[in-house]
Amino acid sequence: MNQIVINEKNIIRGKHHPEFLQEEVLTDIFVQTAQRLPQKTALIEAEQQISYADLYQQALVMAQHLTLKGVKAG
Repeated sequence: MNQIVINEKNIIRGKHHPEFLQEEVLTDIFVQTAQRLPQKTALIEAEQQISYADLYQQALVMAQHLTLKGVKAG
């Protein structure tokens, strides 16, 4: 049975499972999903929907703008 622990910051945590940890980060998962399921809906806001392909394209454009403005890793 999993034990729930509440620490001094009132954060509820379950049992630690290091076997679930992976080396990939959220951007890796997003890119893989966009490549695997480009036409699937990624976001829904009110009456609008955007596919993974469109969201990925928008992310690339934003990344290019940030790079041109001098934003760097870190």
